[in-house]
Amino acid sequence: MSLDDEVRRAGARRWVGRAAEGAAAELAGLREQLEDRLMEISAVRRGLFEAADAITGVRAAVEAVEAFARANGLSISETGTVTDVEGPGRRYATQHDADVADAERRGLVQECVTRMDQAVRKAAEVDADLCRVLRSGVLGSQLAAQDPASLRAATQVGDAFGDDGLYAPPSGGPDGMGTAAQNAGWWDSLSPAEQRAVVYKHPEWIGNRDGVPARFRDQANRIRLGQESASVDQQIAVLEAQRDYRRQQVIEAMRNHGGGGGYVGADDPDIYADLDKQLDRLREQKAALATVTTLAGQPGHQILGLDLTRGRPQAIVAVGDVDTAKHVAVFTPGLGSSVAGMEGYDGHMRELQLRASRLANGDSVAAVTWIGYQSPQVDPGSLASGNSVALAGAAKDGGNHLAEFYRGINASRSTDPDLTALGHSYGSTTTGYALQQPGTGVDRAAFFGSPGLGVSTTDQLNVPTGTASYAEAKWDPVGDLDRFGADPTVMPGMNQLQTGAAMAPPGSAYAGHQLDGVTLHTAYLNDGSTSQYNLATVVADRQDVAVRGTNFGYTDQDGWWHP
Repeated sequence: MSLDDEVRRAGARRWVGRAAEGAAAELAGLREQLEDRLMEISAVRRGLFEAADAITGVRAAVEAVEAFARANGLSISETGTVTDVEGPGRRYATQHDADVADAERRGLVQECVTRMDQAVRKAAEVDADLCRVLRSGVLGSQLAAQDPASLRAATQVGDAFGDDGLYAPPSGGPDGMGTAAQNAGWWDSLSPAEQRAVVYKHPEWIGNRDGVPARFRDQANRIRLGQESASVDQQIAVLEAQRDYRRQQVIEAMRNHGGGGGYVGADDPDIYADLDKQLDRLREQKAALATVTTLAGQPGHQILGLDLTRGRPQAIVAVGDVDTAKHVAVFTPGLGSSVAGMEGYDGHMRELQLRASRLANGDSVAAVTWIGYQSPQVDPGSLASGNSVALAGAAKDGGNHLAEFYRGINASRSTDPDLTALGHSYGSTTTGYALQQPGTGVDRAAFFGSPGLGVSTTDQLNVPTGTASYAEAKWDPVGDLDRFGADPTVMPGMNQLQTGAAMAPPGSAYAGHQLDGVTLHTAYLNDGSTSQYNLATVVADRQDVAVRGTNFGYTDQDGWWHP
């Protein structure tokens, strides 16, 4: 029997008179006091429980900051000042390397400060929430206003009041999603229970949030796949019903006005132009979701991004474990790339992953296909919209987001991976703009079939000297456009990778293998090709067994384009 039942039964005796009325009044007052006390006790109990769990996240965040500082040669004073201990004493072969390293070290100091800020923010929020709940112990106004129907309801009201909820992620940064360092610090400040709750209750918070570990982004995006698919299907059904209804209205109107049987002009596309435009966008989203769902079902894949809020769908898919792989490659495709057609890129990344792992003597490799920007399409309206392959706008915007994705990979791991940036065609331009930003943590870059990197020299890219490579196939006209900066084929300091037929050199895991040559613009990642092999050597950090050499492009061969 519950306490509520006992109180009710105490007043159920069959007696009447003034004593009975007085007893009933006393019992009603007692019951109201019990409700108040139960609300207060339940609120405080839940508040203390929530605070105890939340504070484990704060402790973990502090320990993570300390580990970050130790791992990166930083010192944190008792007042919270972060100092670079190891950086000032280092020596570098070139001034460029010194500048790149200096920017990296400043970035590490700032990241350490940002992570501390997130730990302090969480601690302050825990303190404020607990104070709010404890004040309810003297029946704060919010609780006093409640009128529960039973003593059990009173405990439920108190529990709800004492539940602090989840701590929202940072804002700011690209698209209001916080910077990679902010997000990493916020995630570290959550207890394991809070992290699980975010994944299942708010997957939209972290699915596209750089700085959150890949495995959690993957879990969140798998949940979002189902949610987004159901939403898109529902929207399509509504719009198709509206279209059918509009058609029936047109037919009826034409019948009423003697429109030659009523069907002439009922299928005029102009009548449905607004609905068809919305339907086309939703069907593109549906196709994109179907592709990502297929990739999510394949072994060893992680879904690191899914965004339907921009003009065209965007997605980021990895093969391999980005959280643990020793080598991580991020590939950015160019003109015409779409999420719906992502399976082909993913297949190339799977093959490149296997090649690179073998060249790296079995070390783990993860390869990411990054379509996290509005890549230009082969569309007559693209120039008018500003999203044209002839313009740099999409590459610059994409470069900002790509740079933050690079930072996020490093920020989400306790140990930095060996990180390679890969860019093809307009994607190489996007990659070039990303690498002009400091502190991306990229160790090497390889570009292929590029219309330009947005720079005139490799010193303008924030990667170490001698770590930028370029491959250009014979008869590839895009590689000679010089549309966005200098032609990488003739750029000083750029390693030139062979794309013609060749033999894998001694010392390579593929020594003695015949490698196929490629031509034109789209074959660079063909399995078994010289260009694929060379790109794998870059990813595996085995440039010592790369096949060097320049393959002239479409116009380089005759020499008239470049004097």
